Amino acid sequence: MKRAAALLTIALACTCASADTVWLKNGVSIKANKALYKGDQVEYIVGTTTYYIPASQVARIEKSQTFGVAVSTVGPNVSMPSGPADLPADEADPVTRKVPARSGITVSDGDALLKKVLIYDHVDDRALRGIEGEGDPNKSAAAYAVAANYEYRINGDADKARQYTKRALDFAPTNATLLCWYSSLLLESGEYTEAVSRAEAAVNSEPNSPDTLYQLGAAYYATNRLPEAIAAWKRSLSLRPNENLKQYLAKAERESAVEENFQERGSSHFTIRFQGQRTGFTLAGDILHALERQYAELSRDLNYTPQESITVILYTQQEFFDVTQSPSWSAGVNDGKMRIPVKNLTTLSPEFERVLKHELAHSFIHSITRGNCPGWINEGLAQVMEGRNPAYYEPGIAQLFRAGKQVPLGSLEGAFSVLNEEKAEIAYAESLVVVAYLQSAYGVVSVHRILDQLATGQSPEDAVREIIQRNYSQLEKEIGASLNSKYKGQ
Repeated sequence: MKRAAALLTIALACTCASADTVWLKNGVSIKANKALYKGDQVEYIVGTTTYYIPASQVARIEKSQTFGVAVSTVGPNVSMPSGPADLPADEADPVTRKVPARSGITVSDGDALLKKVLIYDHVDDRALRGIEGEGDPNKSAAAYAVAANYEYRINGDADKARQYTKRALDFAPTNATLLCWYSSLLLESGEYTEAVSRAEAAVNSEPNSPDTLYQLGAAYYATNRLPEAIAAWKRSLSLRPNENLKQYLAKAERESAVEENFQERGSSHFTIRFQGQRTGFTLAGDILHALERQYAELSRDLNYTPQESITVILYTQQEFFDVTQSPSWSAGVNDGKMRIPVKNLTTLSPEFERVLKHELAHSFIHSITRGNCPGWINEGLAQVMEGRNPAYYEPGIAQLFRAGKQVPLGSLEGAFSVLNEEKAEIAYAESLVVVAYLQSAYGVVSVHRILDQLATGQSPEDAVREIIQRNYSQLEKEIGASLNSKYKGQ
């Protein structure tokens, strides 16, 4: 799965582009940065973590192509943590999902416990209630934790994972790793206030744990409490060095330095942060009004309304690049917060409104898919939503397809921020053309259904295949034929 869930322990991991797919004999696929056979085992790497599974359980390893440079979901503008992170290899086996020893919840055989609560690859609530009836709070907490992990990691159901984790806490209310896990799930669903409360409880339970302090920092960061986030992360790093957390901390410190004197305005769905003297309350109010209008349009067009409030931060051009470290061609960034350079803007322009809607679309897409969306769909759909016309780009993309030089969709699954300007232009244009083709050939609802499939944790190609019965190669051939017919001789 693209996002493996922590069972009972929260550990920091950087989400990177999947380069290999490990197909297990039971039909489960695992997206990994790298996978290879090592004797009677398969070694695969997800983020910064290395896992091992018996080769006897593996059907095959698929290697994906690359596009010039490695396309990564974490570009120069480092994404900040929110949802559950991967579990280190020495904490829990990713296949058997045994309860890690340091969770504070002991159980004789976590794998047997998992099998006991499963029926037809789904969690059996009656079995869970039966374990409760045995009167062992320790075992009940472990059973619900195992169920939560299975629902999140295998079935991609964050709602059930959240429910089961909350129930596990009924039996182990001070278990720090459960509290961290639950806080992380709450952040993912946009329930920020309770996420902070649970993270604080985790730190109260284990004040010298780098994991609880990391999660507290993540919760504070999500609620724009930058000084508290920075303090928690510094304390976590002092207890256990972590290169990824150093990047998050550096980014938070850059933001804090720039935003120290920023002011805030809010509306039904947004909190907007800005430098009052530069931006002005009138312009900030106009931007909020435009965002609320765009929010209503996207809710209608995508048939979805995010639960969480959305933070929008307005910078000068220099502040934007100082904080985000984005490529020079970037007009905005959405790393969980919409970060927009306003340049010398005094009134709203059509171009600025398009940037706003593009970045807002990313917020919707992230929420719909729970962060499991490939770059080509994410950027293609955001361009469609902002009103960009694919016909302008189709002749050039048709030439690439005709020459067999189009970018394989499998190489466009990561973020585009790591690309140089020339390659980024191609990536954006092709993504727009592909998403527009999907809507035209298979209906707008097909794209919505693909997004829903992605929310379950399915790989992007599997989600496409599920909805339109085409794999990437077949879809590319179909699009190439359509473009060739439409633009013969051009």
